[in-house]
Amino acid sequence: SQTNSEHRRCGVFVGYNDHKHTVICGGALLYDETIPSFEWLFETFIKATGGKMSKTLLTDQNGAMASAIPSVMLQTFHGLCTWHIRENALRHVNHLYHKNPEFSQDFEACIDVYETPDEFLRAWEALLVQYSVPTKSWLDTIFAVKEKWAWAMLSRHSQLVSDQPN
Repeated sequence: SQTNSEHRRCGVFVGYNDHKHTVICGGALLYDETIPSFEWLFETFIKATGGKMSKTLLTDQNGAMASAIPSVMLQTFHGLCTWHIRENALRHVNHLYHKNPEFSQDFEACIDVYETPDEFLRAWEALLVQYSVPTKSWLDTIFAVKEKWAWAMLSRHSQLVSDQPN
């Protein structure tokens, strides 16, 4: 989400149609990013869609939003948008990109190339060792929620993500 000239957060609901084309389903300006605000937003969106809820909802790592989703959308899988993860990686571990041109490829592979949890876990450990990543790095933080973004870990939720485009 971004802010407008009045510094209100703008959230957009985006989906895919039967032809896998992007469709804007709704949007909102929020005064704040609190759990009650997101609960109101999700409840209002569900009413506007005639009670239909998404199987999967991809977001950034907003904690209030993450708390509101399961309280309003019990059957919805909450995943993390890999675009946001890539952007956050550039902010938090940019030094690894600059020191090691191969880091980008190895990190990208961890996001969406490995197909099994074992492959992913071995590759992630190799990434940490090869690039001498210190403990308590941002990479530790994102690893803690790997079930929400790493393709190999998402495969356990295949019925939830199978409708998502590649």
